[in-house]
Amino acid sequence: MAIERNTYTDILFDALMAAGCTIYGACAAMGNIYAESGANPRNLENLCEKKLNYKYTDDTYTEAVDSGKITRALFLHPLGDSRQYGYGFCQWTSAGRKAGLYDLVKSRGVSIGDAKTQTEYMLSELKTSYKSVWKVLQTATSVQEASDIFLVKFEAPANVGSAVKKTRASYGEQYLKIYQNQKKEENKVSKIENAVARAEAIALDDSHGYDQVDRWGNPNYDCSGLVIRCLEEAGIPAKSSGATYTGNMPEVLPKIGFKDVVKSVDLATGSGMIRGDVLLGNGHTAFYCGNGKLVHASINEKGTVTGGKSGDQTGREICIRSYYNKPWIHVYRYTGVTASASGTVNVRNYLQKGDSGDAVKEMQKMLIGCGFSCGSSGVDGSFGGATEKALLAFQAFYGLEQDGKYGPASKAKLVSVYNGKTAASAPEKKNTPSYTAGHEYTLQVELKVRTGPGTNYNAKKHTQLTADGQKHDKDNDGCLDAGTVVTCQEVRNVGNDIWMKAPSGWMAAYYDGKVYIK
Repeated sequence: MAIERNTYTDILFDALMAAGCTIYGACAAMGNIYAESGANPRNLENLCEKKLNYKYTDDTYTEAVDSGKITRALFLHPLGDSRQYGYGFCQWTSAGRKAGLYDLVKSRGVSIGDAKTQTEYMLSELKTSYKSVWKVLQTATSVQEASDIFLVKFEAPANVGSAVKKTRASYGEQYLKIYQNQKKEENKVSKIENAVARAEAIALDDSHGYDQVDRWGNPNYDCSGLVIRCLEEAGIPAKSSGATYTGNMPEVLPKIGFKDVVKSVDLATGSGMIRGDVLLGNGHTAFYCGNGKLVHASINEKGTVTGGKSGDQTGREICIRSYYNKPWIHVYRYTGVTASASGTVNVRNYLQKGDSGDAVKEMQKMLIGCGFSCGSSGVDGSFGGATEKALLAFQAFYGLEQDGKYGPASKAKLVSVYNGKTAASAPEKKNTPSYTAGHEYTLQVELKVRTGPGTNYNAKKHTQLTADGQKHDKDNDGCLDAGTVVTCQEVRNVGNDIWMKAPSGWMAAYYDGKVYIK
């Protein structure tokens, strides 16, 4: 079989690139997969076909597993003894790895030969059990480098000699040539698609939460940090061209290939928007994902912009959700055509008199909370003379440059002082609630459902909830809606927190001193 581009290779390439591989790492993995299975997710090891007296083809074997004619036990050991044979993209062979694949597809109700599920399973293995391989795939600058480690440590066939390494790398080089030379209009992992896919992957990874101080992915983000960094890492030079927050994005984006199409879309419904549009307005920004969804960094578990626990504590700090109108002022669409090729983009990374929006409101709230009055208008989102006077007084009191501009130094100090004051004056926590198995309780907020009691356990997807649970997950994001009544099956204390098991899975009933289920 000649190496060629097809639906299966597109699925592999798109997923590997979106997950963060370099093009060399992605193509190296694909070269190894081609050597194992011909890049065919329904491939049964040829020796196994022979041992079964050619009773099955790749397709009929796959159908037999799907129907249950071939049981789980026989899938793990096709001859009914201890011998093991490969199946799928990566020719998974050991009973443990094949069991993981089998259980995953059965839980989702898809075919054992489903290419997307196999690709997801492979990525999960790489990220958890083969971290050294994954690191190289994300940083590789040559196919050979990535191909060798994928061969030796991930696939690990009996023969990993120099001739095998050379052959597998050559397959990867062929894929590299195919995917480097494809036409731009055919490129399914364009820069903007890559950026959106990165944002979606971050939203599904609970190690990333919301914070306006730790805002560049180490590990948390705020709204602009998420959008700007995802653009930058996808090859669109947003941050390196000067974009640092929502206030200066309108100055930068048009100069790096974006066009404001706000007049050609319906802001109320999202009609006319396409995947990858950058939504911006009133101190907030997000990516439009398509199909009536957007992805954004929203707020931390305390409902504040900083001071929460690191990571996503609610499943909604960074999330994919139904489209809504902020209202947005701009809808930037990537065209790839820069407005000017000369000079440096001059932008500012501070608020000043005359600005308005949510960022100004947040600054005013903290200034007032620290004892610096913003005048009779209070928190109105308008940076006027009274707000400027309050900021100058704050800068003078704490020995900062008195320029009346709310830049990185003033923001960092104000956030620090404000958090210290609010923490010192916070009321005592309420008495810890109690829960009893068999009783019914009501969700006070939308809650993520997990496979176990704690944030270290995986969050479930919509399809993994019970049928009744799916009815109470209206936006299909794997979270049960506020107001859902659940039956408590088990209660588990994790530190000072309380986790409740309901039919659909585990949820945080009492977390960080707050009651989420009662």
